[in-house]
Amino acid sequence: MTQYKCRICPWTGELPQDAVEISGRMYRFGGSVHSLQKIRPFSEPQHNRWHKSKPRLFCPWCFSNPKPIEEQLQSAVTQVLIEPTDQPEPPPSESTSMEPEINQVDEEILPLTTMAAAFRAANQRSKNVQAK
Repeated sequence: MTQYKCRICPWTGELPQDAVEISGRMYRFGGSVHSLQKIRPFSEPQHNRWHKSKPRLFCPWCFSNPKPIEEQLQSAVTQVLIEPTDQPEPPPSESTSMEPEINQVDEEILPLTTMAAAFRAANQRSKNVQAK
């Protein structure tokens, strides 16, 4: 059957049996008035014109025969299981510790904004108070 979509509201579907034509494209059904437009599937030349360079996800021409998700997952799992890992894990060394490294930042590369200067001054004051 012919599919229609309403230009006024988000309704789409086939024309109901109780639809009454008001004028041209205007129909009344379901207690409201709809301005209907036929939904026509686009052809391959239209596809080439519209998005040949940018494929769209739900385009039947761009992705004509996608694999089912189960097959994609199964092939991905088998690839991961088949590929051997040639690199053994390095042994943990004593030099690596769980404490994060604190990097000293040069005063020259610090931001020169007013807020940055205020925070820098507050941090220096708090360090001076703790040192005493």
